[in-house]
Amino acid sequence: MSMNILIEAQRQVQVLKTGAIREQSIRFDALQTPTTITQDILISRHPASVYKAWVLTQGKDETVAVFAEDDIWEEGEPIGTTIYNVAKEHVAGFNDWLKMCEEEGFEVSFSMI
Repeated sequence: MSMNILIEAQRQVQVLKTGAIREQSIRFDALQTPTTITQDILISRHPASVYKAWVLTQGKDETVAVFAEDDIWEEGEPIGTTIYNVAKEHVAGFNDWLKMCEEEGFEVSFSMI
């Protein structure tokens, strides 16, 4: 069984109604990582960069068919093609998540599960 990376972010928030201070946590839906990669991420000074670099090794550009917007079942002829890379999409989503965390005052942490 591999030990996977867990990417979380925490911040302190104040409940307006009661004034109580609470910790708020959110998680990023990280890919399952091999134990050796998880360890590399955890010992790095820049764990997000190591995670992103590894993710990019897991995907490749693929040509996929594009169908008309009203062809929801994709039964007609394709109207074109596009290049899609699941790894690049995942890294883009991770970058957006990291940006949101910074803007909203979250502190990102990496751990092993």
